[in-house]
Amino acid sequence: MLLIGGMGAITAYGQFPDVVDSTFGNNGVAIFSPSATVNNNVGNAVITTNDGMLIAGTTDGAQDDIFVLKMDKDGNPDTSFFSTGKVVYDPQIGANDQVYHMDVQPDGKILLCGRTEGQTYTQCLVMRLNPDGTLDQTFNQKGWLTFVFIGNNNTARMVKWHDSIIYVACSSTVNNSAYIYMAALEDDGNYYSDFGLGGLEYLVVNNNDKEYFRDFEITANKEILFLGTTFDGVKTHQFVHKLDSTGKKINSFGTNGTYLYSTVNTSVALNAMDLGPDGSIYLGGFEKMGGDAAVIVKLTPSGQLDNTFASGNGKAFFNVTAKAENERFANIRYVNDTTIYLVGTYVDENTNKYALSVVYKNNGSLNTNYFGNGYEYFAAPAGYDFPTLDDIGLLSDGSIVLVGEAVDDNKGTDQVVLRKLKKYIPPTVSISKVIAGSNEVDVYPNPSNGVVRFKSDVELNNIKVVNSAGILIDETRLGAAMTYQFPAHAPTGLYYLVLNSAGKTYVEKIVLQR
Repeated sequence: MLLIGGMGAITAYGQFPDVVDSTFGNNGVAIFSPSATVNNNVGNAVITTNDGMLIAGTTDGAQDDIFVLKMDKDGNPDTSFFSTGKVVYDPQIGANDQVYHMDVQPDGKILLCGRTEGQTYTQCLVMRLNPDGTLDQTFNQKGWLTFVFIGNNNTARMVKWHDSIIYVACSSTVNNSAYIYMAALEDDGNYYSDFGLGGLEYLVVNNNDKEYFRDFEITANKEILFLGTTFDGVKTHQFVHKLDSTGKKINSFGTNGTYLYSTVNTSVALNAMDLGPDGSIYLGGFEKMGGDAAVIVKLTPSGQLDNTFASGNGKAFFNVTAKAENERFANIRYVNDTTIYLVGTYVDENTNKYALSVVYKNNGSLNTNYFGNGYEYFAAPAGYDFPTLDDIGLLSDGSIVLVGEAVDDNKGTDQVVLRKLKKYIPPTVSISKVIAGSNEVDVYPNPSNGVVRFKSDVELNNIKVVNSAGILIDETRLGAAMTYQFPAHAPTGLYYLVLNSAGKTYVEKIVLQR
């Protein structure tokens, strides 16, 4: 055990992409116009091999069409993709065609989903492109297909490839009723008959006709988690619903297969979901509290509010200031136990609008190593207004690209905006002014399989965990239990436990053996 004279003697910073990459675009920001004279609304973005990026969305001109952009890692158009790095598709000539989501298969083929207007009704649309952007003729013999399930207004909201099956989350409306269903397709576009009723499964939460889709995730064993909203006849709830690999409800999850997020606030939305490696469920959205407060919620793998998260509340609210302003999370991405990204918008008390990114740890506290306070917001570049962030792209070198939209002041149209943050490489730990021989703190067992216990004659407050390379991997409060659980992503090796107590700092060496 080592005792040092104060936290100033240790220099350790988390490896976060919290430095704007000025070499990317114009001082870290790049703007693209897939179709220059109309709005360009982003569906989502996917990082490809060699750290390229695909972005899909809709151009809403006289008739809506579908665009796909492909950029290289420096934010330049990838000329291997239709020579200009962009292409606009019009599957149903003369109809409004829209895309909401995209995924990339392991073979590089690109899946798109959305909707297309038929002569009398709107149908779900699924497309598949070859890596060069041409339509994949092996998919339904023409590269796209349409289908309906119920009613005259059907939309494919999200598509994901998993273990050779293409899963498509869909919604439909009939008059004032709203429904959610899932389609499962084989590689050639035919229905996957082992799922639901011939490849289609209707989602029932409250046995009513007011249910709306937000997001879905697929686990390693093909279990499917849905995020959405439902009306129970009295009020609207946010829900997470779980299906097995055949499309049947898993009753052991939540209460009879469903977790309901209940609140007294009438304005609440959980917009996006991601999963941790242990099966924990992270949700991001907003809830009205004076203004709209952004919120992150954590559920256990069994579908219960996690009472270890955010000091036992299970949810943490985020506000830039204490004033009645609006912060909303639009998307969430779990990276590791200390890095959970959320992106969205921030509107201050003067109605100025900013793009917002926030980083949390898996205990529900802000990771203040990110821009020094856990969050960053920025205005649109000159000539643009009203920026939003919709998606997060993680590059292999640890940098990130934030994807959203901004309004061109001259044209009044939405354009695609990318902002890149490069990985900050921290200095190594320097432990100085070491005073040996103190017996006030004991740490055991050592080696540890992940759980560490403390005996101390003094009250211990905070703990910082630093690996042998000097990188801070975690920081939290110990609490009354006097135990610490290593993050799941921490590998076997030597670590320093930096313990704070009443102005003194104790450093303990410990070996983690998984």
